[in-house]
Amino acid sequence: MSFNSKCSPVWWSLPAGVFSIVYATALPVAAEHGDPSVAAQLQLEAINRARSDPQAEAQRFGLSSATEGGANVSTTPLPPLAMNQQLTQAALSHSQEMAQKDFFSHSSQNGDSPFDRMRNAGYTYSGAAENVAVTTFGSSEEERSLAMHKNLFVDNNVSGRGHRVNLLSSSYKEIGIGLATGDFRGFTGTYLTTDFARRSGSSAFFLLGVAYNDSNADGAYSAGEALSGVNISIKETGDSTQSASAGGYSLALEDGVYTVVFSHASLGNIERSVTISGQNLKLDVLQNEFSNGGSTGTTSPVSGEEAELQQNASQLSLSLPFVAMPNTSGGQDYWQANLLFDGSGFVINGLPQQRSDTPQTSSHAAQFIINNGQIFLFLPHIKFGSQTLSAMLSFLNNRFVVISVESI
Repeated sequence: MSFNSKCSPVWWSLPAGVFSIVYATALPVAAEHGDPSVAAQLQLEAINRARSDPQAEAQRFGLSSATEGGANVSTTPLPPLAMNQQLTQAALSHSQEMAQKDFFSHSSQNGDSPFDRMRNAGYTYSGAAENVAVTTFGSSEEERSLAMHKNLFVDNNVSGRGHRVNLLSSSYKEIGIGLATGDFRGFTGTYLTTDFARRSGSSAFFLLGVAYNDSNADGAYSAGEALSGVNISIKETGDSTQSASAGGYSLALEDGVYTVVFSHASLGNIERSVTISGQNLKLDVLQNEFSNGGSTGTTSPVSGEEAELQQNASQLSLSLPFVAMPNTSGGQDYWQANLLFDGSGFVINGLPQQRSDTPQTSSHAAQFIINNGQIFLFLPHIKFGSQTLSAMLSFLNNRFVVISVESI
């Protein structure tokens, strides 16, 4: 380990701990997301972002590949991890003890190992791992949480990149995350413990996600954007839960096809069809996906991709992903469209701009401008996919009344 000078922010991590045990008596599966902090939810979102695209996460942090440094990890997408209250209890208690007593170790001061802490919290598992880190960088616990995620993923000077291996392991389905701020060698430091595990004897997987308002329109959950109190229920089983104070949720489900209903007292309802098939599934919900401020509606993906409508007090943004549409000349059309929404519908005008003979994909964000009670939208170079313009209008009809369509 190395310790930077006292005037510089520092971070430390310990060698990643991996603990495997034999199967023990199985406990009933409980989808206990708990009520983690915003900093813990941010950590979970960052970890699941990395798992969804390890190569992109590596590039985000300036690495040539997710396998950089000899890390024995997959470069293909991995299922997301679900927050578990018992694992979080184990992780949080360890971070709090380190912050209170100014020490840094996988072992508690009474000698308990990560295995002991998870077992004492009531979690029985077949395999587990732990990462711990501490940093003085950043002005808030939320900022430090994200800084430590980066440091653990990069894992500089750690042989085999053990922390990154834990982050990108396919062996685990659940995670506990605990952060605590206290003294670190005379400075204010935030300690992070992440406990990864798979419950012993369980065949269930998890539907999980986060409810948020995306007020900064960056397409990702951020501090201050949590949408708590959203009820998430499964029509076929009657199982239900609520989004926690930091916006997250999880439900344990066996393999199958389910109708998920998101409901909020003042926002309305959303229904989604999901398939659980041998792995966890992440399904987030944005505030402005709720239909018409309180009426019941259904949203469906377009060819597996979701169009997202986001709103704040002064502007809206819309992202519509489409695959390329072949034209009569054997190429593909790129479209430029001007849309007018006046509270009762859209008027769409499309004009071909250029062609390409090779398939391409795109997702363009468009900005709405509100003027005199009307909302104007400009969509630059939108490609209408093989499902054609009518599919887009069908999707929009789930939220608005389409008045007319003009094509030039």
